[in-house]
Amino acid sequence: MKRWLASFVLVPFMLIPAIAHANGPIGDIDQQMDSDTPPAVEMDREGDEVTLDWGPHPNTGYQLSIVDSYEGDNGWNIVYELSYPPEDDQSGILHTQVHPRATTTVPEEVQNVNLFEQNNGDTFAQLPNTAIDERHSWTLEFDEELAGDDISNDLIYVMDENNERQENVILISSPSQITVFPPPDGYDTGELYRLYIDPSLENEMGQSLEQGYKQSFYISEDTDYHEWQPPNMIESQTFSFESPSQEDGDDNEADITEGERIYSIFPMALEGEGGEAYVIRHLEPDHEEEVVIPPVTTPSFFLPVHPFLPYPHHYGFNQES
Repeated sequence: MKRWLASFVLVPFMLIPAIAHANGPIGDIDQQMDSDTPPAVEMDREGDEVTLDWGPHPNTGYQLSIVDSYEGDNGWNIVYELSYPPEDDQSGILHTQVHPRATTTVPEEVQNVNLFEQNNGDTFAQLPNTAIDERHSWTLEFDEELAGDDISNDLIYVMDENNERQENVILISSPSQITVFPPPDGYDTGELYRLYIDPSLENEMGQSLEQGYKQSFYISEDTDYHEWQPPNMIESQTFSFESPSQEDGDDNEADITEGERIYSIFPMALEGEGGEAYVIRHLEPDHEEEVVIPPVTTPSFFLPVHPFLPYPHHYGFNQES
């Protein structure tokens, strides 16, 4: 009789893990619950069905939703959004492990699928997760000099698993390089963090980044601060800024000096003379100007020398009416 009672009591507790899978079907992704895998957003693809999984998390309000899915220039893009539980007192809630999920379809012939997170109205390209040590400093390279007044923890920042911003120090190592130091007490071992580079970060010309970036990183117990660490995606690339618009190019035309202008040069025969002259055609957006340059047999230092015309003649400038 006692053995039967013991079995009866254990059955309800054995059912609790099944409740934890209420956000999705039981499968390979759910096995992460008992592993050391950090709760980052992962993608699972089977045929034309793509499932995003964000777990494991307590069943206190963590949600994952897909806000857009479309074909891009470099494959198929999936944009997702994360929701965190309210900061209210959640004492008394039976905390079970869940895996927030969202599903969409991608044509099977599409090989490359890119993930983007939408956060506070901006979109961040998700880079592969990486493991670092608790004292790691991030070195970020840019292809142009940055606007010094634009660099702050508002545009380059680190968030923890509870979506709380960390106290990182941002150092401008060079005009085009930034170092993100860890918090004063370092990162917590076993925790997952997210480094964001905001797309509104500008260079000295006032041009923004081509896109924002998100790097999830995990603090591993097996990673030693003094040991060599393999390269990660975010520190192995150079971030680019948007190209100047056509309007900006027109504005810069007025700033071009005379020596930087492009001339079209071609020979022409002079009527009534046995020699040959050269015409320099000077093109500008508003007008076209031609200048005839006759040859001078006797070099004169009072006449300018044009570097593109045949040696050894010096040429004087006479504007043709």
